[in-house]
Amino acid sequence: MRPMMKHADGIADLQERYSGMLTLRVSLDHYDQPLHDRLRGELSWDRTIPGLQFLTQTGVRTHIAGRTCWDETEEELRQGFARLFARTGLAINADDPMELVLFPEMDRNRGCTGNYRGMLGHTGCIAILHDVRHFAHDREAQGRRTTRRPAVYAVAL
Repeated sequence: MRPMMKHADGIADLQERYSGMLTLRVSLDHYDQPLHDRLRGELSWDRTIPGLQFLTQTGVRTHIAGRTCWDETEEELRQGFARLFARTGLAINADDPMELVLFPEMDRNRGCTGNYRGMLGHTGCIAILHDVRHFAHDREAQGRRTTRRPAVYAVAL
């Protein structure tokens, strides 16, 4: 989110010029800060939530990419995200499968470990899902200005 916020004025300008045509999907792995930060890194939450608030307050249609790797049902995850969205003032409908996409964990050898047909089949994403190059459990090495060495992070969906 920090790189995006460096371009906040440009995003606001795009939204003003192309109102209703701009949609951004942001990865938010879980509705609970410690679980999200466990996968994305310490302080990730503290940067992501204000960025999401900026997007929705600016009027940018914002969708969330969550994950189903937790010991929770889809209904429990959607309820948790709904509470988060209400608490933080995010104009995102947790019951809409396009606004909150819950990605199942993938296994390269066995395919999807979750019921992706039920969750994604009606969104038109099923054909894309078969061609996924990175799966939710994949990691990549990234060098960051704040660290001396590259570190391993979750691949953004």
